Amino acid sequence: MTETAEKESSEKESAKSGLMTIIKRLVVIVVVLLLIAVGVSYLIPSHVRLERSIAINAPPEIVFANVNDLKKWTAWSPWYEAEPTADYKYSGAESGVGAKVNWKGEKVGEGIQEITKSEALKRIETTLDFGPQGTATSDWTFEATENGTNVKWGFDSDMGMNPVARYMGLMMESMLGPYYEKGLAKLKTVCEAETDSSANARRENGESIEADSTGETPTDGESETNSNE
Repeated sequence: MTETAEKESSEKESAKSGLMTIIKRLVVIVVVLLLIAVGVSYLIPSHVRLERSIAINAPPEIVFANVNDLKKWTAWSPWYEAEPTADYKYSGAESGVGAKVNWKGEKVGEGIQEITKSEALKRIETTLDFGPQGTATSDWTFEATENGTNVKWGFDSDMGMNPVARYMGLMMESMLGPYYEKGLAKLKTVCEAETDSSANARRENGESIEADSTGETPTDGESETNSNE
């Protein structure tokens, strides 16, 4: 082997050795960073709480009914609006405790929601099962006010010991918050429209009653008698 060949071979071995050293160092750095990330994740609270509220100019009876009946969610739910063609199957009670909905779609994924507590005009609680993605609970509170109802919609979930899930929990506000706000705004529109419709119906009934408090249409003879009196 010539001196030149030996030199080239030595340079190749040196380069190969240097490359392996760099790779080993990168692997060590990645492992250390992963260990740090995992360690930090356990400093992040596992419990996630999200809450949004809104004032609705409608009585608690109307607002509560639009939440207590899962079938009525299609009128205001932000997820139904995102994918109205998703498959929704209802089972159990018509409303209140035991009412259940299973959904499946390309955008909204799949899951199950069931009402587990329903305190008339005051509070509703539900469980949420997202399959492999975990479970959560949701709660609603209704407070009667002079102008209508104050509504709070909450979400609770335990992210467990999974480091990735705990980091996801940090993003829950930005991911889920806008949906809650949009849903409450739509619920407000639906309930206030229903309230206005009911008020208009009462006015119409009131006008007809004022025309004849007996509920009967006076005959010409009766009108003439009353006139003579």
